[in-house]
Amino acid sequence: MDYSMKFLVDTISFRVKHCPEGFYTLTKMLGIEKALEKGIGESSGVYNNNYMQSYRQGGIIIAWDGQAGFDGYIYMSGQGCRFYESLYKKCHDVDLIWYDFIDLLYRFEQVDEIHMTRIDIACDDFTDRLRIGRLQRYVKQNKYRSRVKFFLGKVFANDELQIGSPKSKHFLRIYNKKLERGYLPEDLDGNPWYRCEFQLRDDSASQFIAAWVGSEDLSSVFLGYLKGQIEFLKRSNTKDGNQSDIPLAPFWRSFLGDVDKLTFTASVGLDYNLSRVERYAIHTAGSSVKTLIQAKNYDPDTVWKLFVDNSDIILRPDQKLLVNSVRGKEIYNVKSG
Repeated sequence: MDYSMKFLVDTISFRVKHCPEGFYTLTKMLGIEKALEKGIGESSGVYNNNYMQSYRQGGIIIAWDGQAGFDGYIYMSGQGCRFYESLYKKCHDVDLIWYDFIDLLYRFEQVDEIHMTRIDIACDDFTDRLRIGRLQRYVKQNKYRSRVKFFLGKVFANDELQIGSPKSKHFLRIYNKKLERGYLPEDLDGNPWYRCEFQLRDDSASQFIAAWVGSEDLSSVFLGYLKGQIEFLKRSNTKDGNQSDIPLAPFWRSFLGDVDKLTFTASVGLDYNLSRVERYAIHTAGSSVKTLIQAKNYDPDTVWKLFVDNSDIILRPDQKLLVNSVRGKEIYNVKSG
C-alpha cells in the first residue's frame, strides 16, 4: 500500500424507487436512523419540486414522497460525506467503510431500484508526483495519451488541470489542494497536498461502482480509470509511429503503480444490448476472470456455479430484461414501472 495516498468518497447522490415509509427507509439505508431520531437535522419541506418532503443537515439532503418516478433521494456533498462518517460512528461506534456502504446499498431489500446520479471519488497525494506545473508542461509538449480532450479555459492560469468537460458524465480534476484551501504562500512549500478527483454521473458512476464492488479495491479501480483517461509519457506523442509504444513518464508510473487500464463505456440506456455487455465485461473484468479460470483450471460447470448460481450477484432490471430478450422467454419476472 502506498501510504502517501488517501482515497475518499467526496460526493454521492442517488434516487430510489418504491421506498416504503419514506424517511425511515432512507435513513435506515444510510445506517444513521438512530442519530436522526435524536433530532439531528431539520425538516425543510419541498425539495427541487420533485419531492414533497425533505430533511437536511451538514451537507446531507434526504428527500422523499417523490412525484417524478423516483420516490426517494439522498445527496451528500463533500462536507456531507465527512458529516455522515461522524454520524455513522456515533451510531455504531466504528468507522464507516465506504465499500461496505455501497455493497449493502445495492442489496437493500426494502427498495426495488437504485439509480446512482453522482459520485465523486478523490485521491489525495502527499508527494510532488502531481505537481501541476509539470503536468501542464507535459500537456503543452504533447507528452501524453488521452481519449478525452482537455478542458482548458483558465486551467493554465491556475494550479489545476481539467480533463473532459464539467458537464460530462466523467470529469477529472487534478489540483493543488493547499491552494484551494487558501493556504498562505509561505505554507505552500514542503508537505505537498495534491488532489486527483473524478466527478462521475449516471452511467459512469454506476460503472465505477460496479468495478469497485467487483474488485473490493477502491485504489486499483480509481487508478485503473485514471490510466484510461490520461497517460503522461516520456517523450512527445507525435502522430507518426506507434504511439502505444511510448513508455510512461517515471513520475506517472510511480503514481499509478501496476494497475490495469479501465475505460468508461458508452451509455447503456435504451440501446442496452448483449454486445455492449460483452465489451464491458471483457474490458472491466476480463483479465481477472481469465486468471481465475486458468489458475483454478475450472471446467464449464464450475464457472457456471461460480457466477450464475451465485446468490450474491444480483442483476439489475435492465439486465434481467436483456436476458429474457436474448433467451426468448421469461427467465426473470421483471416488475414494470
